[in-house]
Amino acid sequence: MAPPWYYMFELFDDERRSKASLYLTAHETIAAAYDLLEPSADADAMADKVWFADHCRRTGVAAVPVFFHASQGQIRFPADSLGEPPAADLFVKPRQGNGGHHSERWDFAGNDSYRNSKGEVLGRSALLERISSQSLAQDFIVQPRLINHPSLKDISNDALATVRVLTCRNEKGAFEATNVAFRMAIGGNSVVDNFHQGGLAAPVDLASGRIGLASDMGTRPNVGWRDTHPVSCVPFVGRILPYWTEVVDLACRAHATLPHRTAIGWDVAMLEDGPCIIEGNGKPDLDIHQRVERRPLGDQRIAELLAFNLRKLLGR
Repeated sequence: MAPPWYYMFELFDDERRSKASLYLTAHETIAAAYDLLEPSADADAMADKVWFADHCRRTGVAAVPVFFHASQGQIRFPADSLGEPPAADLFVKPRQGNGGHHSERWDFAGNDSYRNSKGEVLGRSALLERISSQSLAQDFIVQPRLINHPSLKDISNDALATVRVLTCRNEKGAFEATNVAFRMAIGGNSVVDNFHQGGLAAPVDLASGRIGLASDMGTRPNVGWRDTHPVSCVPFVGRILPYWTEVVDLACRAHATLPHRTAIGWDVAMLEDGPCIIEGNGKPDLDIHQRVERRPLGDQRIAELLAFNLRKLLGR
């Protein structure tokens, strides 16, 4: 096991090191199990956020819409749109990929202008030109900036806080949630909550929605394990996330619209009026769950379900 994961999973602890073989690594999941279980290339285009937003709209799944997207220097608006950015806060991110890289938030500043987290102010046409130029290197989408449920305001650092809900096809052909982690932005980051961008994550009790102790990826000794948010200094352990039953139900219903996929990691936001899916990940990383739960998943429900689906696939 490479050094970063040795520290992430705290294998310097005797008890955890004795269970080292039970930790599921990317070599076993992303590079092996998920590849075997991957549906045919034409089954869907879930990695394409424009396709995904349209799929959710067509299937009645609550998900963040796409205002417009940019590709090869061209701005492309939906046929039923006004053909210009709305006078509202915007969120810009790559059309494909994850991890929070190259994402920007542009808050509407009035007078047809927008301000980003660095204090830059651009008019509507200048913002379109900037997004158009960025799309020469890779495609970008523009979505509405979503606002957290009021109960999460004091532990979100002004970024959208989400839960990663892991769902998997079970023995009956239905889809069930197996693990959940809640993510919070910290420090100078007020744009994304992503765990791999330096944020905190905490385990969430699947039955109740109750938050546990939080940590980073285990690479910064000054972060450690926390029961309070390092910026707001507000305690969060024991807090129950809003709309919890609806969050889990939404993830399972969303998976049912993509029945050919075995496992999906859903990023779900909790807004004032209910939960909303941000995106789905067809090859979900299990590091976040094993880190914050402080246990391996090789002897847990997700491993049981992946093994069941692999046996079924290989047997067929």
